[in-house]
Amino acid sequence: MDHILSIVNGFEAVGIKAYLDEWRSYDCLKGHTATLFIGQQQVEGIVEGIDDNGFLLIKRSDGSIQAFASGEVSFNASIL
Repeated sequence: MDHILSIVNGFEAVGIKAYLDEWRSYDCLKGHTATLFIGQQQVEGIVEGIDDNGFLLIKRSDGSIQAFASGEVSFNASIL
């Protein structure tokens, strides 16, 4: 618990930028198909990781990449 609290305190002090490289090194969902639900809207695509603000990046079928700050994400159960 002390370890978790020190990480949370550090995050509050320096923000996400100090943790981006580590997050990206552990990102096991990058490259997998996902569906993002935002209210009634569904966005389907390939997870491309997170941007420098921590937003989820999804590559759409047209090749465009969009960043999302919130929503509910559903992944294929075989990757979990």
